[in-house]
Amino acid sequence: MNFIEAIITTIIFVSLFLIIRKLVRGKISAKIQYTLWLIVAVKLLTVFIPMPESNFSIMNIQTYLLDRIETKEDTQKPDTILQNEKIQNTIATDNVNTMVSEKEHIVKQFFITKDIILSNLWKLYLLGIGLILTKIILDNSRLYGFLKNNRVKYNSLDSILPVYLVDGLETPFLYGRSIYIPTKLAADQRKMKHILAHENCHYMQGDYIWGLVREICLTLHWYNPLIWIAVKYAKQDAELACDERSIKCLGENERISYAETLVNLIISQHHVKDLLALSTSMSGNKKGIRERIIMITKKPKTLLSVL
Repeated sequence: MNFIEAIITTIIFVSLFLIIRKLVRGKISAKIQYTLWLIVAVKLLTVFIPMPESNFSIMNIQTYLLDRIETKEDTQKPDTILQNEKIQNTIATDNVNTMVSEKEHIVKQFFITKDIILSNLWKLYLLGIGLILTKIILDNSRLYGFLKNNRVKYNSLDSILPVYLVDGLETPFLYGRSIYIPTKLAADQRKMKHILAHENCHYMQGDYIWGLVREICLTLHWYNPLIWIAVKYAKQDAELACDERSIKCLGENERISYAETLVNLIISQHHVKDLLALSTSMSGNKKGIRERIIMITKKPKTLLSVL
């Protein structure tokens, strides 16, 4: 698979998946919908963008042009002039060399231009990977430093993971194998119960690993806007699956109360940097929370609800 084919393959595959996701949404459980992203991850991690190979070769061009000319001359040469071959050999050779030289120059320029374009595209691709990796490392390093310097241990029997309260946080989230919660939410025990259930479910889903997988896919395919859209939807499906699992853990009597907690955690907006974060957040913008509230309060009967 060459450079261009690899790009086209990823675009077509992700486009088809997003269409299928839209068609099956609400007809299968949130857990199954989220699990389907495994197919996308495997595909993106196995379709590499290869370094373009140079097609330019002087010997190949000369051989190609000489074969074309000799074949053409042999088919046009009548038997009646075969005796004049020796006389015409010198002139024909000069003409052939001139013709090959002119065509060789044109073909050579074509291949050189093509190689320059592909080489520059490859350099741009590597530059993009470098910039994305740098941003991921810097953003997560700053976040980890902030959390480490401002966290206070919170003892809870409702969590299988360490829990910390942090001043200045906008939303609770799972980061690595620890849960971080804004200090201002600690006074409301019901909210804390919902938050801890949600973030522990993220851990049980393996989202601290899947978050890293999403970042690797995004880094390798940064040039494709569909991948950015796919990552956004994958994170949303992770939250839907986690909501579904959380309610099963909390019990049906907590369904409406859990939805109210989500409403109280609405944040103003999401940014591009949120797609590069390795954390999993319970909150979201109005549109994302609205979809989750609808799924929770409707309690839809799905085709695979038993799962």
